[in-house]
Amino acid sequence: MTGDVGHFRPAFWVRKIPALTASKAIMKDCDTVPKFKDILAQLDKLQEEKNTLMQEYSKSNDIFSDLVLHKKNYNRYMDKEVER
Repeated sequence: MTGDVGHFRPAFWVRKIPALTASKAIMKDCDTVPKFKDILAQLDKLQEEKNTLMQEYSKSNDIFSDLVLHKKNYNRYMDKEVER
């Protein structure tokens, strides 16, 4: 068997790989690559924001769960009152 595999040839053999084209475009737009320390600092900042938002979400979710429970209990109580 020769190197030509005909119609079984992978797509990246035929045309450019989009990831390489995209990386070249990004490198053309960027003059310098960000420093590792800057990336880590930004990552830490985003992690802190995420933690804060997750705490707010958890608190809101707990409040909502309590409200749903109170609503169910109220509806159960009102149904019993109607039956009496």
